[in-house]
This record gives sequence, structure tokens and C-alpha cells, in this order.
Amino acid sequence: MKQRMLQDFEQAYNRVLRAAQDAFARGVTLPDGWGAWEVVAHLAAWEVEGSQRIPALLAGAGSKDYDTTEFNVSALAQAQGQTFEQVEASFRQAHQRLVSLLDALDGRHFNEGGLAHEWVLASTDHNNEHAQALEDAGA
Repeated sequence: MKQRMLQDFEQAYNRVLRAAQDAFARGVTLPDGWGAWEVVAHLAAWEVEGSQRIPALLAGAGSKDYDTTEFNVSALAQAQGQTFEQVEASFRQAHQRLVSLLDALDGRHFNEGGLAHEWVLASTDHNNEHAQALEDAGA
């Protein structure tokens, strides 16, 4: 289960990165007004959050409800002033840290109900959703 989930996560990451690079090069804007810069900055922030949240869960922290609108506004504000290349580099670094963390976890954390299971599934779906949106907008 663990290896399959990590492979799916990596494929979704590579897909969204390619879609964002293409969208940026072509000046694609999504219907909500976001472009590749916003998508990548937003995803980088979520991967940083995962790198912090998963260890907290392992240490016994309870679940956390996110105000995604507030989180996204904060993520974009923190990345303000950075170029696309800089937010892309941040996304790559955040992804590497998160994958290293996940790779070190015992496989039981990837089983349904495990501490990494929901996070990895949600992140994989999230990356694929953004990739699809960017691909569709650029078609």
C-alpha cells in the first residue's frame, strides 16, 4: 500500500509541475483568476504543512480543521514577490522534504486509518485536480 501511494503521489506531483510549467510559459489563467504561480505557491505551502503536520500527528496531536480559504490567502501572501522559478523551487524542496518524511514512515501509517493515509490521498488528489484544471485551461 505504502509504495503504491507514494508512486501515485509522485506521479501527481510530476503531472502538476509539468502542467504548471506549461501554463506559466503560455500565460494560462484559470477561471478563478489563478495562474501557474498561484497554483505552485499554494501547493508548496500545503506540502510544507504536511511536513509539519504529519510529525505532529505521530507525536499524538489531534486532527486539525483547516480554513482552506484562509490558508491559501496566507500561502500566497507569504510567497508574494517571488518569481515563478522561486515558487517552483520552493515546491520542489517542500516535496522532497515531504517525500523523505513519508518514505521513512512504517507502512502501517499508509493503511486506511493510518496517520499518513488521508494526507497522501488528499495531496495526490489535490495535485491531480490542479493539474487537470491547468491542462483544461491551456487546451
